[in-house]
Amino acid sequence: MDLLLSKSKELARRTRDGVQRRVDVNDPVRLLAVAQAHARPAHHQDKTMHTLNAQRLLGDQMDVDNYLHLKNVKLMTAAEPFISSQPASVEEFLKAERQNALISAVTSAQEAAVRDFHQQHFDHLQHEWEHTEKAEIRKILGVELDVTSSSLAQKDQSNVFQDVIEDFVGHIIDNTAPYPIVERLKEAATTLYSQDQRAFVDCLEIVQSMLRPPEGPLHAAHYAKLRTTRDGRQQYVQQMRRSAITKLQERYRAKLAGADLESFARAKRTQHLLHDMTRDDEQWAVLFYALRMGLREEALHTNLCQQDADLHEAVASAFAFQQPSFLRTADGRSLYERGVLALLSGSPDNFPRELQQENLEDYLWFKLRSLPENDVAQYTEFQKLISKSYGESHFQAARNPWNYLFALLFTAQFERAVEFLQRVDLELAVHLAIPLHHYGALDATEDISENTLVEQPGEVACLYNFGLLVQRYARLIMRQSPATALNYLYLVRSMKLSSAADSPSVFVVNFADVILENNDLALLGGYDTSMRQVLGGDLVRFMPDISARHRFLRDLAIEFRSRGKFPEAIRLFQEAQEDDEATNLLIEKLTEVIILDDHDDIAWSQYLERSRFVPADAPRRADIDVLENVVQFIYACHRETTTDPLFFWQELNRMQVFPLHPDEVDTCMRKIQSLGKEVSAVFPSLIFYAMRLTEHKLRAHQQRVSGHFDVPEEAKNWQQRGRALLTFAVEMGHTFGAEKAQVLERLQLLVESVETSMRVFAGHP
Repeated sequence: MDLLLSKSKELARRTRDGVQRRVDVNDPVRLLAVAQAHARPAHHQDKTMHTLNAQRLLGDQMDVDNYLHLKNVKLMTAAEPFISSQPASVEEFLKAERQNALISAVTSAQEAAVRDFHQQHFDHLQHEWEHTEKAEIRKILGVELDVTSSSLAQKDQSNVFQDVIEDFVGHIIDNTAPYPIVERLKEAATTLYSQDQRAFVDCLEIVQSMLRPPEGPLHAAHYAKLRTTRDGRQQYVQQMRRSAITKLQERYRAKLAGADLESFARAKRTQHLLHDMTRDDEQWAVLFYALRMGLREEALHTNLCQQDADLHEAVASAFAFQQPSFLRTADGRSLYERGVLALLSGSPDNFPRELQQENLEDYLWFKLRSLPENDVAQYTEFQKLISKSYGESHFQAARNPWNYLFALLFTAQFERAVEFLQRVDLELAVHLAIPLHHYGALDATEDISENTLVEQPGEVACLYNFGLLVQRYARLIMRQSPATALNYLYLVRSMKLSSAADSPSVFVVNFADVILENNDLALLGGYDTSMRQVLGGDLVRFMPDISARHRFLRDLAIEFRSRGKFPEAIRLFQEAQEDDEATNLLIEKLTEVIILDDHDDIAWSQYLERSRFVPADAPRRADIDVLENVVQFIYACHRETTTDPLFFWQELNRMQVFPLHPDEVDTCMRKIQSLGKEVSAVFPSLIFYAMRLTEHKLRAHQQRVSGHFDVPEEAKNWQQRGRALLTFAVEMGHTFGAEKAQVLERLQLLVESVETSMRVFAGHP
């Protein structure tokens, strides 16, 4: 019985393995065939749910047949496991095992297939979303833009704006008369967009109207200075409100398109289905649209104003932006009469909704008109209504970003406007923010470590990270146009990376990036060793004052040093006339390449090149001279050069720091004590290479020295140098490693061998 049971189990195992091998997870047709053969119908609720999922897939143009089949398949319950204590039936046992194996295989395959469908669906939806997003943005902006790369793909557009910025920066540097930056940007944008693609031009026109003070041309940081006092803030709000109202009237006036005011009012009455109006009603319509368009003379010359002195005075006061005080009611009167009287009385609740809901600009005009003249609190509440209570969703900013952007600009929420436009188009946001920041209308963070928009809970006022915006844009154009990138970065020259006291400026860090990105120190200009000043180049253009330039070069040198660009840092310190900083760093790096036995030819040559610019009267010029000769001696020992290493040894001996004869050891030891500690640290390496050179030279004479010949004069000289090295090494007191100790021992044997030969064969004592 046990034997039969064992064979049955083995047969079942083979059957199960065979079933699993035959059910291919990657074959949906085979999978469905097997599943349907061993399936029962799903519950109605499950089927409905899966049908809905399938409909979603179908809406996305996905193949849903297999998905429906897979999700509606429900396998039978697995058979109970065979228990050995029950009476054995081979047929039932095999049937149960086969059924369980099939169910397990099909279930696993079903789950894998469903996961594949879900992944395909997700990938499809993601692709469709990205495609739709790009298409909508192109449609909204009216130009072929890619949201991720902004309008930088249009080289002509970038060049047009960049020419304006270059001219603008030149005026800032020269400190000449105020530059009409908004006007120039608007002219540049007008050349790029057709009439139906001029939303950004409209933005610049709005900004231009909002930043036009009645007292005359703007100066840098005008509004930032204005808002430092309570009276100044009131004046700022007053100007923003009046400018917005005037611009909204001007934009609405464009709808006349050459028609007379009465014809326009008649057409608007027809639009509002007001066909049964009386003559007086028509006059109220004309007066209302004269107010809406800012047509003062037309409004005052209507029959209504001519026949009613009080009304005439109220209309004149409205055009003078005086506080509304016309207390006449309009209960039960016509639509336009109620609208006019609500405006003149300052009763916004009485204003007909039909007239304020025609479009966004009508709504903004009415709301701004109804605000008290110098009430900062109510103006702030209206700003909060637009950006907080309503926000992007209310204005459907995802479909039409310009409506929401216009609302923010007309309510002087410039920080939020730039932050919103930045998410639509980086380049347009930069060129909208630049004039706002220049005139102080854009409250900016002091450094770029903050968030893009820094808000206070419950407050409308916020700070915008203007420096980060400019840096992002400059980095995009840094490689293709480094000089242009520097123009933009110059606009944030006073901003820092963080709030730390020693934080470098954004201009310094990115100037370094421009140089490294383009591998071009020529951006700094040439260097004249006799005049010790930078000649030409972008730096002189940005900083004509030599003292300011030296401060900048020092900051730039510190930045390069922090990045490990030491040759460049040394050069910048030298150009900044920070001789001590340059010399100390040069000594440190020369010492480092010697001690670390760094065989980087480029690094050696760069440091040696910079050492030529250390003044002859510099306090540590002697240290530099020693290190120069040590480096060149080691380099000559490593490489086959035209210069004999002995030449540099002799130069060091002339400086009395490295002996050629045993009698010179004491003098050299005294001289070394006057050198800096860094220089003293290189002598173990110098001794090691000198011992290797001496060993090599003595070994070349070894056969002749060991024979019955006179010792050559050259061998005698190298014997003296070797003995001097051995004595010098002992006096220095340095501990040599294993490799250097072996060279020392070999040299000692060779020197003693020569000395012995000299005594025995040459008759020396």
